[in-house]
Amino acid sequence: MNLNEVLASAHSASAGVFARRLTISVENHAAVGFDFGGEWFDSGGWKEQRAGRIDEHAELDFENKAFLKGVSGYVYYHSTDNSQTLVVAFSSPVATACCFTARAGKILPDSRALWGRVPDIARPGAALRRADGCAWETLELQDEHVVMRCIIMPADSVAKVSEQLACRLRRRAGAAPRWQKAPRATACGPR
Repeated sequence: MNLNEVLASAHSASAGVFARRLTISVENHAAVGFDFGGEWFDSGGWKEQRAGRIDEHAELDFENKAFLKGVSGYVYYHSTDNSQTLVVAFSSPVATACCFTARAGKILPDSRALWGRVPDIARPGAALRRADGCAWETLELQDEHVVMRCIIMPADSVAKVSEQLACRLRRRAGAAPRWQKAPRATACGPR
């Protein structure tokens, strides 16, 4: 075995140890589809082919491309008439916590600034998080692969989503303070 074969073998063996992959399952409840608008990666990139359009459902799949580096950056989409935008910002580094956030609305936010302050993800099963036209949750959390669910909300909030999702969104929006002793009952069950 020559030196190049040894190095290639060592790199492929260690790539599995330090692999990072982020899959974002997008559910679009807005009245419009979204076309790819742009991207920026601090590290890593698309796992295979970039998702060019988001209709009702899409999977955005990212992975690291270099040894000892994770996958980090943002991608944005816009409606055909440019009246709506979507940006997802994320970071799945090798040594620290995975981070994720999303925004949907009429104006594209400063995506680089959004990426710079992206919060840590919650554990699977935690309450939905929300911000500016989006809600998200962690579906799967492993060292090498994180799966997020990102929901693009309709303009009229929860009117066009399933009853179960509407309950989860209302529960998050009206979450009882931690100091409250007994949970209050709602049509969606206890809070």
